[in-house]
Amino acid sequence: MFVGHYAPAFALKPAAPGVPLWALFISVQLLDLVWALLILTGVEHARMVPGHMALSPIILDYMPYSHSLPAGLGWAAIAGTVAALVWRRAGAWRSFGVVALAVISHWVLGLIVHGHDLPLWPNGPNAGFGLWDHPALAIPLELGLLSLGFWLYVSATKHKGPIGERAPLIVLLIAIMAYGINLYGTPPATPQALAAMALATYTAFAGLA
Repeated sequence: MFVGHYAPAFALKPAAPGVPLWALFISVQLLDLVWALLILTGVEHARMVPGHMALSPIILDYMPYSHSLPAGLGWAAIAGTVAALVWRRAGAWRSFGVVALAVISHWVLGLIVHGHDLPLWPNGPNAGFGLWDHPALAIPLELGLLSLGFWLYVSATKHKGPIGERAPLIVLLIAIMAYGINLYGTPPATPQALAAMALATYTAFAGLA
């Protein structure tokens, strides 16, 4: 799951007008941002094995602090609390709920596509439905989720001038292009290179938002 993670960001934005879209873009990828930092610092571990899954060459050996279910809930609570403090004028509880849902949506959507590597508990049993091994299902699902979230966003918000009218569609097209590159381009050689790419890509997407 890559661009599909942005579907909840688009879909949840109308529920909290005071929370900026860029914050929701960061929220839906927060677990991966934490994972990237922990991979780069050697706290969590992964391996690149071409052909491991049809749509993913990475084996995620150890990621209890970024992608276990309790960690996901913990990061959701932390991000939601920050949102409640920063955007309290927009409604503290509303801001908390929307951002927390955006964060934990990453784990839920990841469960659909990941192999058996998402920890239900740190160092405990793992889960994953493995849709990455079925591109004919995974690719339409991801693009469908993104399209649905985008449609909900543009249907419930009002653009500001000609730039605001065209910018969402441009962001959508860039996301689809990036997804195509992710699918058919050469994957990074190491988990550290993938982590660095993730940090750069997700930061750029937040900037676009």
